[in-house]
Amino acid sequence: MWSLILGYLSVFSILAYNGQAVWNAIVAPTLPTVAYIMGSPRIGEVTPTDAFSVTFLKAPALLAVFLASPLLFRFVWKKLEPRIPFAERKWEIPFLVCNTAVFTLAGLGSWAFLFPSYLLNSYWNIGCVLN
Repeated sequence: MWSLILGYLSVFSILAYNGQAVWNAIVAPTLPTVAYIMGSPRIGEVTPTDAFSVTFLKAPALLAVFLASPLLFRFVWKKLEPRIPFAERKWEIPFLVCNTAVFTLAGLGSWAFLFPSYLLNSYWNIGCVLN
């Protein structure tokens, strides 16, 4: 359990240290959509603390979950391993690789495709309600 917590915190601390670069990578696919909606490719803050809390806490914490997912899946596998027959324990490495790949690809897909379309659709829905 401590290795899982230590691994997550180490990944989080590295990402929090490079918070601005992490934030720039996260908002990169949304900039064309924001430029289309607002006319300027700039994402602003709503409250004064958003610049710090989102850039250096929330974004690195969410990304650390994806990058530390092999540790999480290994922890789950080790907890289940005593209940698994010896003949099926050879599936540990394929299980870890496939789960990590599917989990990461789902996160990347939602970040690259769903998030910009959500911004665009929510803008048009708000515009229709206000007009």
